Formats: sequence, structure tokens, C-alpha cells
Amino acid sequence: MAKILIAVSPGLQSASYLQRKLEETLPQESANVIVTICEEGSALRQVLHSLRVQETWLNPLTLSRRKVVEVVKDVDHVILFWDGDSLTQLLFETRRLQKPLKLYAVEVAKVANRNRGEPYDIYIGRGTPWGNPYRVGNQEGEFTRDVSIDLFRKHFLTDILNDPDKRAGLISLRGYRLGCHCRPLRCHGDVIAGYLNSLDPEDVSSSREANELASAVVPSSATAVELLELKQDDVSPTHLFISYAIEDLTLATWLARKLAAQGYAVWFDQLKLLGGEPWPQSIDEAIKNRTFRMLALMSAASIHKQNPSKERTLGLAIGRQRELEDFLITLKVDDATLDWLTSDISYVPFQHGWAAGLRQLLKKLESISAPKFLPTTADTVIRSLSTGEELISQTEEELRANVIKVSDIPLALRGYRAGQMVVGDGASLLASKWPNYFIDNEYFIAFEDPQADVKTSIAPTREQWSWADVPAIHGIRTRNIVSNLILRTLSVRLQRAGCLTHPKQPNTFYLPSTFTADGLLRFIDYRGKRTWLKIRGTTAFLRPGKPREQNYHHFAFRLMLGRGIDNHFWIQITPSLFFFDSGDVPIVDKRVGPRRRRLTRNWWNNKWLNRLLATEQLLLSVEQNAVGELSLREGLLRLSSPIALNEQAIAGHTLSDLEEDDLPSDQVAIVDDDEEPIDATETQEI
Repeated sequence: MAKILIAVSPGLQSASYLQRKLEETLPQESANVIVTICEEGSALRQVLHSLRVQETWLNPLTLSRRKVVEVVKDVDHVILFWDGDSLTQLLFETRRLQKPLKLYAVEVAKVANRNRGEPYDIYIGRGTPWGNPYRVGNQEGEFTRDVSIDLFRKHFLTDILNDPDKRAGLISLRGYRLGCHCRPLRCHGDVIAGYLNSLDPEDVSSSREANELASAVVPSSATAVELLELKQDDVSPTHLFISYAIEDLTLATWLARKLAAQGYAVWFDQLKLLGGEPWPQSIDEAIKNRTFRMLALMSAASIHKQNPSKERTLGLAIGRQRELEDFLITLKVDDATLDWLTSDISYVPFQHGWAAGLRQLLKKLESISAPKFLPTTADTVIRSLSTGEELISQTEEELRANVIKVSDIPLALRGYRAGQMVVGDGASLLASKWPNYFIDNEYFIAFEDPQADVKTSIAPTREQWSWADVPAIHGIRTRNIVSNLILRTLSVRLQRAGCLTHPKQPNTFYLPSTFTADGLLRFIDYRGKRTWLKIRGTTAFLRPGKPREQNYHHFAFRLMLGRGIDNHFWIQITPSLFFFDSGDVPIVDKRVGPRRRRLTRNWWNNKWLNRLLATEQLLLSVEQNAVGELSLREGLLRLSSPIALNEQAIAGHTLSDLEEDDLPSDQVAIVDDDEEPIDATETQEI
């Protein structure tokens, strides 16, 4: 068995040339150990996979001289495709250590920035036959960089390659540094260099391969693997195929993007730009002919669904045909029991955390030398993201803001004095029964006298003010006093009606399950229909390494003073949830945030709007039985928008807003939630 080092200078992308030379040069032994030094997206890696040769890949950008010496000492032969510029240290050490060397001299075109003083041979800017006629800029007649290069590519294909004289002049640029002004940004020179470097050096004049590749050179909306797949139909399997049930779409989408960002070409039916676009429409054909490994998401939903089951069955059959025990790689999504087909296959655990599962999957893919053809940057993933255009409709839409107007406010403020100092629990009790503004332990300002159930001896003073005419009272801005009194009036009304306050946030309220006789809060929904929602729901959370934890969540909301709308007073309503543990002890620490986000991650506009309306109607209902002149105007603030959201399209975008890496150490995941959902399809009539 020979250990062979194959190195390719960056830029060379003629797969047919590399394959032909390697077939001529590689020892005809049953097995060879191959070490490669090349770009991550090099055509060499595709060629080796088509020859079914396993490789150990080294990135030339990270090789120190010590590492080069170590690698060269460890191999028996060196095959070097050398452009006379890069990999010089490797060539030197091979000669110095007297290793057998097969050297192929290749011409590679490169792009240099002449404005930075980088050496170049031929200028390709405007004023030359190779210049980009589409100027980059923000003025009229100018284009963004991506659009400019896309337009140049079309010009390159139609005006340059189709002109025999221009094409002959173009080929004469092979092997030279092309000078322009853009690098390291994208440059039209990349289109030219990419075309030249795809030519077969031994068959330039009739290179069908280069002509086929030209339309895909450095595309802004195509991946490197798509460029390779345009060449022929018999390429070796290179993609990872994701099999999933629609219920697991969020994880499947997340996984596809994560793998693409690592350089893997992914076939995923929802994201065409991750390697799926040039694939056959038949999933069977895609799996049989193009798939390197199948990744099957195993969940309670996918195990019993027909299509995922068929895909897994086909994957097992292909694995037997190719003699690959791990062609089907199962990813366990939840605690569901695996079916009999896959129960004896080792799975990658994703049920305790996506990030941990991904790390284990990447180790597995590395161990089997899964091919990487995409650049390991975010560009491929970013291009797969929706621009959002399909989520918008050019029709007028009525919007409802989460604010309600204070319509009537008592005109007068009055001072009150207590017969004795009010401190500690006495002050808290007084505030829960009588809306007042605390000046000191004996003096208060309020809209109205305390009711008879207030036990503290409090009497009005002779001080009173028309608050609209007085800028400050006792050195305090009058509008601030009125704002506080409005919120405290609403707080007292809610508490008298049976609402409870958050232990740490006095303007946050929640309903006890006994607030109504049947535990249901009734209201009129956004469509004008009578409906209800449960005041108390049950949710089970699972934390890694800890037993299942049951929590209860109650209907809750926060009230604040709305500002910036006009000179009137507005109440801002924020729907929320209040959590209890299994022992009915309130949860008020840092665990609340992750729980609330997990529980509400798929609550869309209709559900939030219904909770706003339920809170608004609750505020109006407690006002009917209240004493005093303060009142709210019925209805949330309504606005008009010239464009509307496409709710059906949005409902299809089930995205995870919080990944496991973003969670604190006590991360949580919802296992079950028995709260009655209230939305467009699940509204209950009463």
C-alpha cells in the first residue's frame, strides 16, 4: 500500500484534466492512502470521490513549514499540479527530502487589485475588451455589485464566448494575473478567471467542459456543487439527503442551513439553493444516483408517515447495494420508539439539544470523508433565505395596536394626610385598595377619597389642584403624578375583581384559575365571534439530564403608559404568561424567559391579537363595577397600512427563534402543552 500526496495549486478547476492525469499516475494497487492539499472546493476532491478514493484533506492556507515537512516525510510519492507560484514550499521540501515527484505544470489565471500595488500582468478594467460595462455604484445607470457581475456574466456568455476572435484573445489570458480594482470583493475578473481555469490545459481549443461551465462561473445564486453537476449526468454521489416529516420542518431547515455553512451540499426540498436546484424531480432518482448519505429525522411524526418510511426503506436498500452499513444515518428527534427497520441502527441524538446533535453528526460526516464542495461561509445559507416578498400583499390592511385610550380622567387632584405614618406592609396594603401617589409616609395625592374598607385613618387636606393647569406639585411633574394614578387606579380595579399581581412586577397581572367558575376567560375575538381560552394551562419541560418537569402557566398581561402617540394618555397592553412549578410555587427567576419563549414560539398574529382583545375586554368589564370617573375608550387603536401580510404564507414559515446554543444552562424544551389554542381554525363558539 502506497501513501501518496496529491497537491493542486488554487484555482485549477478542470475535473476532466485532473481525473485523466490521476488515472495515468496513481499506482494500480488495490488500495492507496491519499493525502490531498488543495482548496476546499477544489475539483480534485470531486474527482477522488468519483474514483471512490478516500482522502485525508489538508487546507493549504493553514499549513506551516513544519507541517509541510512532516507531511512530505510521511508519504511515498508526491503528485503536484503546480502553477509556478503557490505551493512553492511543498515543492522545495519534496526536492530536499528526495521524494519521488510527478510534476504537472499548469497555467492558472488569478485576479489582483492593482490599486493596492498587487503585481498583475494584464489589465481587464473598462477600456479593454474584458472590462465590465456595468458600473458599480449608487447613481442612476449604476448597479449593486452582485447585479453588475450577473449582468457581466450574461455579456461574457453572449458577446465574448460567441465571438471567435474575442474567445481566442480570452484564451491567451490563461496563466496570467488579471488586474482590476475590486479584490478582495467580488469582481467580474472572477468570471473570466473561473472560465479560464476550468479549461482542460491539453484541449483548450475544443474544451466542451469549459463552455458548459461558463454559465455557472462564480454565480451569485448557485453553489459550487451545482457548477460541478452541470458537466455530466454520471457524477458520483455528493449530496446529503434530508428525509423528514412536515412536523419536523423547523429542525430540517435549521439542519440543512447548518450543514451547508460547513461546506456540505444538501438536498432539501424546501431550500433549492443548497444543492437541490439541478437535481431530478424524482426523489427516488435523487436518492439512488446523487446521495452520498441519507439523514433521516426520526420522530413520533416521521416514524409512521408513508413518505419518510418509503425514503428510509429505499435508503436501507441502497446501503446494502453499495455495501455501506451507514448509508442511512438516523437522527433521533424525540423520545419516540424507533421502528423495526431502524431500531438496530446507531442514531445521532438530537432529542436533548440540536447543537449537541449537530456536533456529533459533523464528527460522523468527517469520519466517513463526506465530500465538501460549498464554500464554508454564510453566503450559501444567506442566499437560501427568503427575501420576504411572498409574505407581503399589495392590499390595504387594518392594524390594531396594543394600546387603549384613556377617555375620561378626573379633573382635580387632592392632597390627603394619614393620622399616623404608613410604612411597610401597611403601605402595600393601602396601595392595593386605594390608588394614590406617595409623597411621604403621611402625605398622599389621589383622584378620589379612599373607600370605606380602607382601615387607615386618612383625611383630605385643603390642597387641591386642576392638574391640567399646574405643571408641578410638591416639586414633582404633574403629568408624572397623573400617569401613575391612572395605572394605580387600573391596578386597584383589577385586584378588586380578583386579579393577582406579579410578586416582583407590580404592573404585571395574572388570573387565578378560580377567576371564573369553569376556568375559561370569555371574550369577543378579532372576527367578532364569541370565544374563550383557558386561564390555566399545563406544560411539561424536559431539561438535559434531569427528570421531566411539569409547570402551569396562567393568562397574564402587563400594563404600561403608552407614549409618543399624541397628548392623550394611552394604556399599553402586553400579553404574557405567569408560571408555577408542579408544587404551585410561582416561578419568578431567570427560568421564566426560556419557558415563555419556548411556549409561545409558534404563536402567530391571530393568537396574540386574541389575547390583547381578551385583556382589553377584561379592563372594560372591571370598569363597569368600579367607583370613580376614570374610564377607557372601547377598542384598541386602529391603524391602516397600504400593504398587508400574507397570513397563509407566514403560517408556512415555522422558524425556530431560539437555538440550543442561545439557551442558558437550565435550557428547556416543550414536551407537551394542553392549553386550548385559540386561532383562526380553532375558535370555540359559546
